[in-house]
Amino acid sequence: DVSTAYYTTGIPNIETFTSVHPKTYSKVKYQKYIGWLLRSSFVKKQMQKRINARPAGPSQERREKGKGLIWGQASNAAGETKTVRLQVMEGYSLTATTALMITKWTLEGQAKPGFQTPAGLFGADLIMKVEGTIREEID
Repeated sequence: DVSTAYYTTGIPNIETFTSVHPKTYSKVKYQKYIGWLLRSSFVKKQMQKRINARPAGPSQERREKGKGLIWGQASNAAGETKTVRLQVMEGYSLTATTALMITKWTLEGQAKPGFQTPAGLFGADLIMKVEGTIREEID
């Protein structure tokens, strides 16, 4: 996120955050005390077995019901601030949908060759072309 945001906007000081369920956070804060144990080969092998026993991602039902919430804020040197909230489809579905959209447009000749970020190539409103996306500008 930080890298593509910089290459798309040219803004040099970007921060990104993510939400974490309070139960997860309460467990993560103990990592500094048990990190050595988590890095052991025995624990790594046990965790890998547990991961491999689970599905590769969320179920179709969960993907259909899920949604992503994105909040962004930008300020300029004059002190002006813009804030936007987006509601999008669940992350796995969003990734697959946007990848297919971009592939289609590329095959149709709508893409310039060379390194590009998706928004740099197809515009800042690319996300608005995804069905069900809701954008709210907050003043």
